[in-house]
Amino acid sequence: MLLLLVALVAVLLVVYVVYRKRHFSLLERNGIYGPKPSIISGNIADVVKMPSIERHDSLVKKYGKIVGYYIGWRPTVLVADPDLAKSIQIKDFHYFADRPHMTLKHGLHPNPSLSKMLIRDQGKRWKEVRSALTPTFSGAKLRIMTPIVNDAINNLLDIIDRQSKSGEEFDIYDMFQNLTTDVIGRTAFGIQSNVQNKENDKFLNAAKDVFNMSINQWMFFLIQCFPSTDTVLYPYRRFKEMIDHKLGKSPNGILLDMARDIVQIRKQNPNNRRKDLLQLMLDTKISTDDISYDKMVAGNDVDVKESDNNNTSTKKNGSANGGGRRLSKTEITLTEEEIQANCVLFYEAGYETTSTALGFMAHILVNYPDVQEKVRREVQQLYESEGKLDFNTVNKLEYMECVLNETMRVYPPVITFVSRECLQDYKYKDITIPKGAAVQVATYYLHHDPDYWSEPEKFDPDRFSAERKHEIYPSSWQPFGSGPRNCIGLRFALFEAKLALAKLLLAYRLESVPKTEIGKLTTQVKILTLTPKNGVWVKAVKL
Repeated sequence: MLLLLVALVAVLLVVYVVYRKRHFSLLERNGIYGPKPSIISGNIADVVKMPSIERHDSLVKKYGKIVGYYIGWRPTVLVADPDLAKSIQIKDFHYFADRPHMTLKHGLHPNPSLSKMLIRDQGKRWKEVRSALTPTFSGAKLRIMTPIVNDAINNLLDIIDRQSKSGEEFDIYDMFQNLTTDVIGRTAFGIQSNVQNKENDKFLNAAKDVFNMSINQWMFFLIQCFPSTDTVLYPYRRFKEMIDHKLGKSPNGILLDMARDIVQIRKQNPNNRRKDLLQLMLDTKISTDDISYDKMVAGNDVDVKESDNNNTSTKKNGSANGGGRRLSKTEITLTEEEIQANCVLFYEAGYETTSTALGFMAHILVNYPDVQEKVRREVQQLYESEGKLDFNTVNKLEYMECVLNETMRVYPPVITFVSRECLQDYKYKDITIPKGAAVQVATYYLHHDPDYWSEPEKFDPDRFSAERKHEIYPSSWQPFGSGPRNCIGLRFALFEAKLALAKLLLAYRLESVPKTEIGKLTTQVKILTLTPKNGVWVKAVKL
């Protein structure tokens, strides 16, 4: 009997090993090659050991612009081919309409309220929520919010003025973090946090902690490699999160509590209506007749256009539900839980990415004083002719737009978030991306690929000029992603950045100091973002 049991266990073990071996050959069997995976952990050891920029560079140079590897159990396709990226994000979007779930059944973060964020929605509900939220960031809505953004920027200028009078050097990146937290707090939540004048604001610290959050590596490793273990480990993860939330140690918990309280106050007191993102979400009502992929794409009036941008997938599908017919006409609203979760999303994303782009821009302006002077002259001429700086006027700053675009090419703030999930087998040339595979666009590599950018390490804002931007290879530049699932707040982020820079450069000249990094900035690769590692040190000279 014992011998039979041992034999049965041996047979099951062999079957399991064969099963895992076959699974870890899935990408290669579909023509997608990469580093040899372990049958225990895939390639997760390399993912943990090496920062994504260096890892992507190494993989692409060794295996080509479409690389296959495994984050634990999960097959992943790294895409540094802009033609394939364009097909995934735009042309054949219906094959890749969802962002990839983690292997973890319940998500990386165990708080179920966060599953209501737009970035985690999937299928039909994602289409509905995205369609409902996209108009929130329209030009008309941003014009309404201009006084709120303007007031926060004036606060920043007051702080810089004090630094200018003292002649002291300061980390302007740190100030930009406070500014963007202030702006998103006012526009997303309708709160006056005074974060720019406080040294220790709990909501700013919570947002920082979200992006600086470290992963429990042994648990991440175990669940990624053996997904079924999450069924056992989730109750522990959820219980720990609840305790941390109760003790005020959960960054997302702090922000969710803030969102819940403010939503309740706003709903109970109609007289507290404000012209902000929260009110727009509370008031959101759209018809399913208004759902289409075209309307989901968040755009910027002056960003790089693509010849068939956003149209093909709609034609293929016939409608936004991908089934060739329209949904029956009903009214879509956001639930209270969705409003709270997306307030947190806007707060977290609005704080980190915009401040980082501004920090990189400040580094460029100090390192290239001729560029700074040219941007300043453009702002001065605009102000003299228009008499004001607002949403309508700053969008006329063409050279500033070029400088900002080139800065985000050299230093893309978001480097690993442009990802999708393959919803059904997808053939491209001589490969097939299998259903269920995660697809990640190698943003940093694409932005520095000499096949698409001449002298890619050279800072040249004229690449994005009206005369030359037609030379930019489609989908080789995408700091905000591309297609219907691109960054919904990109127009808001660019408006905030341009208005802040215009008002700053109109009043001050940024100059280098002993702490200023000359040449290439030292950066830090986080889970999703690329940020200045040592800050951006400058001094401000009053004009």
